Amino acid sequence: MPRLHLHATTSNISQNGRTTYPTPQALKAELRTASILKGGRVVFNVGGNKYRVIMAIDYQRQLGFIRFVGTHAQYDQINVETV
Repeated sequence: MPRLHLHATTSNISQNGRTTYPTPQALKAELRTASILKGGRVVFNVGGNKYRVIMAIDYQRQLGFIRFVGTHAQYDQINVETV
């Protein structure tokens, strides 16, 4: 299974390499456009800000789970804390 890598300089999601973030604050310090939510969730703007990706991140185990990928219009119709 490919690992997801958040490229710090562009905030693009790719399937190359690996980056670790011990805390939400460390992630935010490197990926400044990321929005930190409750429950270990993070929202990323991708594709030239055309799409949003929500990930649930377990910082202790260094695992990320993609919970949602969609357009801004689709994002506006969901509850980001329960998706």
